[in-house]
Amino acid sequence: MAVRWIVCDPFRKGRARRQAYSWAAGRLGVTQPRLNDLLRGKADKFSLDALIGLSARAGLAVKLDIRKVA
Repeated sequence: MAVRWIVCDPFRKGRARRQAYSWAAGRLGVTQPRLNDLLRGKADKFSLDALIGLSARAGLAVKLDIRKVA
């Protein structure tokens, strides 16, 4: 769940740009209600794969670093 929030965060911060919902939804390949969920930080409504795909379509890079706990 925490990983979903981390991936979702750039979308929530980008909300301040106030681009038209229809344009942004079309660019990301989602419906406007789905975009609204994303912008409101409802990460639990998205799979991790979906969030990574949305990030790629938005031009964001996702890096996953898994390490063994000492």
